[in-house]
Amino acid sequence: MFDVDVLQFSSKIRTGTGQWLPEVVATFGLNLVILRVPAHRVAGAVAVYIGAACWFTASTSFANPAAALGRMF
Repeated sequence: MFDVDVLQFSSKIRTGTGQWLPEVVATFGLNLVILRVPAHRVAGAVAVYIGAACWFTASTSFANPAAALGRMF
């Protein structure tokens, strides 16, 4: 459609403080959730945290592999 290849690699470099700081905070928060939530609630808490991180981090939280791969293309 529109004479564009189906798969293309991104040519925009996404780096800088605005990308790294939210990822550091999101990673720290995820580790905190995993270590501090009771064992029988970890799965649900991680799912909720990743959902929130996808919405509220600049990069859609690279902790989500689907978002990271989609963003790469």
